[in-house]
Amino acid sequence: MNQLLQWDQTLFKDLQTFESDYIPDRFLFRDEQIKELSYNLRPALTGCSPVNTVCRGLPGTGKTSCVRRLFSEAEGYTKRLAAVYVNCQIDRTPFSIFSKVYQKVSGVRAAPAGLSYNNLVSAAAKKIAEEKRVVLLCLDDVNYIQNRDAMNTTLFTALRLHQEYEGVRVGIFAIVSDVHRDLSAGLNAGVLSSFRPAEVYFPPYSAEEMHDIYQARIFQGVYPNVISGDILDYIVDLSMKTGDLRVGLDLIRRSVMSAENDARTSVTEGDVNQAFTFSKDVHVNETLKTLKPGERHLFDLIGEMNREAADRGNTDGVTSGQVQRRAKDELNIGYTYFFEYIKKLEELRLVDVVRRDGVHGRMSYVEVRG
Repeated sequence: MNQLLQWDQTLFKDLQTFESDYIPDRFLFRDEQIKELSYNLRPALTGCSPVNTVCRGLPGTGKTSCVRRLFSEAEGYTKRLAAVYVNCQIDRTPFSIFSKVYQKVSGVRAAPAGLSYNNLVSAAAKKIAEEKRVVLLCLDDVNYIQNRDAMNTTLFTALRLHQEYEGVRVGIFAIVSDVHRDLSAGLNAGVLSSFRPAEVYFPPYSAEEMHDIYQARIFQGVYPNVISGDILDYIVDLSMKTGDLRVGLDLIRRSVMSAENDARTSVTEGDVNQAFTFSKDVHVNETLKTLKPGERHLFDLIGEMNREAADRGNTDGVTSGQVQRRAKDELNIGYTYFFEYIKKLEELRLVDVVRRDGVHGRMSYVEVRG
């Protein structure tokens, strides 16, 4: 039987451990990626240009956390490096991106009002040259820069600054959550000749790896015996349905808070199930942001068709052929693109394509993963 908590007691040793922006001291199962990133960054520590790099992997595979930890360590090692982190979900224009660069190298909280883009870049470059610093610009979720002109302008400006300002060195770390996105597509020849990035791939975590990562966070952030081994295994199973490490971390936080709310000293399966109704949206919401319009429209159509089937009492669901025909009629998605989109949605663990017996024999059914 669970003991009861007093009103002023908590089950958390450190709740911050489970926040989305928490950067752990040590990254498990990412030694190879950190080694590659460190190698590409190393020239900047001696005043030379770092190796331009693309970090590629599904959402929740540790890309952002690894880069931000590396940036922090590198800046602690030398003042010659200015590591500029830009979230392209928020800042996706050349002006807003170089405003971040200017703020970093000048130490001000905002760029001067009324400054033109060219004058902003000039001011940032002069400051970089004056202090003899190397800028490493991280463009996180760079796929959000949908405008090709904006992408070309940003990269061209950053990578060609040394031609106009002697001694200025700028490198790019681009983080991409769309494993199919080819960053070179749409870039002009001048950008391509300067960019030529190395690629660092972040594979999805296995169930065993997730287990060890969660166990380490629980040890750090939760008091002993709050989460049993069986409950941790259950959290891992649910997290693997999405393939997103962040889902399990949110599950742990919400489950422990649920137990606290009921004045209990340990988490139950019911706490986890209740938390999962919210935590699973962490993966869905973040992953949907990476989709192109046609892919997002197809995902919405699959959900709509499955709901319509359920309302009619159709327990079989909808077949791939049924979805394909409506996608063609309503979304103007052709046969080839349809199956490319379906494959991507399945890889992102947003939908399941399952083969089972139906009224017309064995068929492929498409379901939104729940």
